[in-house]
Amino acid sequence: MGAAVVAISLQDEEYEAHAAIAVFPQSELGDNLPSADTLSLLVGTLAARVESRDGRVLDQRVPGSLQASTEGGRSIVRLLGTASTPEAAAETVRVGIAKFQDFPEVDTFVGSQVIDQVDVPQESSSPSEALKLGIALIIALGATILAALAADRFRQRIVSAEDLSAIADAPFLGALPRARSVARGPKLAPIEDRRALPYLEAIRAIRTNLRAFAQADAVVRSGGHPRQQILVTSATEGQGKSTFVANLAVAFAQVGIDVLVVDADLRHPQQHEIFDLGNDHGLTTLDDDNGNRAAELDAMPTHIDLLRVLPAGPTPRGAADVLHVRFPSLIAAARNTARVVLVDSPPLVSVSDARIIAPHVTGVLLIAAPGKEQPDEVAAAVSQLRLVGANLIGTVLNGSSARFEHRHPDVSQRTPLEASPV
Repeated sequence: MGAAVVAISLQDEEYEAHAAIAVFPQSELGDNLPSADTLSLLVGTLAARVESRDGRVLDQRVPGSLQASTEGGRSIVRLLGTASTPEAAAETVRVGIAKFQDFPEVDTFVGSQVIDQVDVPQESSSPSEALKLGIALIIALGATILAALAADRFRQRIVSAEDLSAIADAPFLGALPRARSVARGPKLAPIEDRRALPYLEAIRAIRTNLRAFAQADAVVRSGGHPRQQILVTSATEGQGKSTFVANLAVAFAQVGIDVLVVDADLRHPQQHEIFDLGNDHGLTTLDDDNGNRAAELDAMPTHIDLLRVLPAGPTPRGAADVLHVRFPSLIAAARNTARVVLVDSPPLVSVSDARIIAPHVTGVLLIAAPGKEQPDEVAAAVSQLRLVGANLIGTVLNGSSARFEHRHPDVSQRTPLEASPV
């Protein structure tokens, strides 16, 4: 409020001076007297011409601004001069009177007489101190209300693990700290960059928790190795799921687990760019004849041992229809070719793609960035997963602040899924 008072108080003082000119037809014209409409138009034109523009009234500079208006059927021209001092306001009006009466049309067609003489104003026309204070109070109140609304709007967002877990009703598997190395677009975190170490450690902790889930749920093949097909999705766009999928896949491969990344985000595929692969072939080019060609998968090896990627392929017209037809046979083939399959998909709220995929995988991982997701958006996403019978195995907070990391230094302890590191 103090700033508002100061701003209003610092406004320059303004003074107003007034004058009125009566305008009437010249009686000497006799039968040549113009019509009333013509005279009215003429007076209106002259009044407009006498107003100040760029600090001048016609060709003469004035110390203030001059406005002109007409009334009484345009038989009276009123002049209003505004300036920073009383004398300047009066001088501006005097110049206006003189210029109006100097118009040739005034002598030829109409006569004029000043009926309200210009006086030097005695008081400022600026708001009084009481009015200034009142205006400042209104401004301050409005600013306070806007700030409260903005704060409430911000509070209505997911900002912590507790927020996310409470809404999703699923284990919290980990928090990824902010990392500049992956913040400017989907990419792999550079292992040699010490600044990326906290991010990579958080990825490894989530990997451990996911393997614990596999052991606990006994998602085991005849060979005794847990096999997982995990869909990674989010409620809305911009939560960092594609970057998370790629880096989690690398973490699995680094401990000897063969992993397949399936890019099922057919609308905005990014995995081929992250791993520097082509996108001419992929999910959309697989045959849909009961999975005969799906068994081959067309998965591409990467520069990382044990990590393959099935790109999305050329963008189709109906992404949801393609997934509905091809994904069941694809995932059936994929679970026999890799111990871990990570599926990248579009957000849940905007399109139906993730809901088509979710029932065919062993678990769904929901990722959210603090300050970007609203609780009702996450709740809607969870509800959609429950509706299709998906298994929501956990949540991840992506891009947490340093304050949050300090409160929860070991993210693996935030979940009941305890296990030895894989």
